[in-house]
Amino acid sequence: MLTLLMLTAENTGETEHNDIAVLDSLIRKTAEKDNKAFEKLYIKTNTAVYSFVLSILKNRNDAEDISQDVYLAIYKSAPLYKSENRPMAWIMTIAKNLSYRRLNQNRRKYSNDIGDYIMIDYTDFSSVEDAYMINRCMNILDDTERQIVILHSVSGFKHEEISSLLDIPFSTVRSKYSRALKKLKKEIRSQGGDISE
Repeated sequence: MLTLLMLTAENTGETEHNDIAVLDSLIRKTAEKDNKAFEKLYIKTNTAVYSFVLSILKNRNDAEDISQDVYLAIYKSAPLYKSENRPMAWIMTIAKNLSYRRLNQNRRKYSNDIGDYIMIDYTDFSSVEDAYMINRCMNILDDTERQIVILHSVSGFKHEEISSLLDIPFSTVRSKYSRALKKLKKEIRSQGGDISE
């Protein structure tokens, strides 16, 4: 049974605060060259980083390369990190900057292969068909909608944070997110999927 729970889930304030504290701590320990902390930071954030980079580059090979570059940059830049209770915003800003730099360097078109937009861990779904449907649905979104959905649903960013990160108005983020969810629900229904509200 396919649900949109993963797309609309909101963190509770307490959980979000704990996540921020954990990520802040891992970045600080990474700044001290604690490789175990850096590994934990990678494990906690790699799916969100890869998904976001892939939503920009639309090419798996480039996204994998840039994702590795993001973590190299994090490792090198960790001593300069200032918390401000926004560790994921700091990480995603690095990801965004490196992704756009790659786009500018390449100046070429990327393929739109089904399944390229989000890295699915098939164990998170009741079936491979559910994961395939999510991938297929992500392809019906335009680039900005896809980035907003990934940042909000996979990375847990609030709309205000997405507005700042993508440099688009808050109202645009909210309307594009709402429009994207409607498109996703419509596509899931057209494919015979079940949507639990």
